[in-house]
Amino acid sequence: MWGEKSEKVISAYQNIARVYLNESNYDKSLEYYHEALAIHLEVFAEKREQVAEIYKDMATAYNKKGDYDIALEYYGKALALSIEFWGERSEQVALAYRTMATMCHNNAKYDEAIEYHYKALAIYLELWGEKNEEVAVVYQNIAFLYLAQGNYDKALDYYQRVLAICLELWGEKDEYVASFYGNIAAIYLKKGNCAQALYYYQKALSIY
Repeated sequence: MWGEKSEKVISAYQNIARVYLNESNYDKSLEYYHEALAIHLEVFAEKREQVAEIYKDMATAYNKKGDYDIALEYYGKALALSIEFWGERSEQVALAYRTMATMCHNNAKYDEAIEYHYKALAIYLELWGEKNEEVAVVYQNIAFLYLAQGNYDKALDYYQRVLAICLELWGEKDEYVASFYGNIAAIYLKKGNCAQALYYYQKALSIY
């Protein structure tokens, strides 16, 4: 009815690919994503947003399969297209950087993960300023990565930044604030600073 190289066929391939992805049959899923991508690039290449979506779906499949480097390659292609049609300083691009950071984190590429979080952070700070919940989340992710590397001073710096935002947004008596007091205390304990660890654990306890 529509021919082999139509948007309806592309959509059908993508739907089948998603079913296989949900069944954890990653090879079959990727087979159909590749079919969809090939038609899209040949016939509808100007529809860059749809191509970016296919790249992202393929990156997800490769990531779940454990092929992290290939997943990053495809998500990088999606990111390049996102920058093309959203612009570098957009919320959508910041989210793409955070996704790439997560992929790097899962593959123990901590330095690269931190670099992508910094790229997302720069966009969020420009869009909304520092006192924003999304900025706090990125700070928290950066702190966790520095902690994983054993860089306790950097981790403390970023957890303190998260804490400052949480205190301003939600006030002293908030469970998130208590949680970050506990995180800070745990780092001081790792550093051997028992006095500071005790101080922050007591602050967390006063909220609970």
